Amino acid sequence: MGISDLKSVLILEDIFDTRQWIKAVVLDAFPDCEIDEAATIQQAKKAIAEKAYQLAIVDLSLPDGK
Repeated sequence: MGISDLKSVLILEDIFDTRQWIKAVVLDAFPDCEIDEAATIQQAKKAIAEKAYQLAIVDLSLPDGK
């Protein structure tokens, strides 16, 4: 599997505009990629429990992080 085979991404970012910018960049590079979004760690945990992702882009300074 190469990078061009990227099909599933989770974006964990609390700032909406930043999350949308990251999503646009990923879709520009990988137009067939399915992207899920989470604004909190709790939302991300739920998404990960329901689906396996090939890539997660994570904000390292989330308000609900420790």
